[in-house]
Amino acid sequence: MKIYVGCALNKAPQGFRDFVANFKRELGNEPNVEVLEFIGLVAGTATDVYRHDFAQVRGCDAMLAFCDEPSIGLGMEIREAIHFQKPLLCLHRAGTPITRMLIGAQEAGDLAIDTYTETDSALTSVRTFLAGVPTPPGDLS
Repeated sequence: MKIYVGCALNKAPQGFRDFVANFKRELGNEPNVEVLEFIGLVAGTATDVYRHDFAQVRGCDAMLAFCDEPSIGLGMEIREAIHFQKPLLCLHRAGTPITRMLIGAQEAGDLAIDTYTETDSALTSVRTFLAGVPTPPGDLS
């Protein structure tokens, strides 16, 4: 299953970026999971980031969004996932407020929201979420 993991980058603290990088490594160790990468802050042009990251959202079987830090780019990716009816889980650290727009999207049935405290609890939430995602055609997992 191809999973795209989105998060804030530009103004996110290094500790948050390190957490997401570690989470993606751990998720990639799960059986039958391929983590699709975003370009990040260094490689490519702004146009490359826009085209590549949206292509990753469109090409994924499910998307995970870490919503702890504000990000217009992540909001655009979330909207793209909703538009293409991708299964979508938005995660945020327990105690971190999220926007009412996400809560409304959950209430409308467009995405799921869960909280985490550390990598293990985030992975547990993701495993539960992915168990409810249909296996993509051609995937023998």
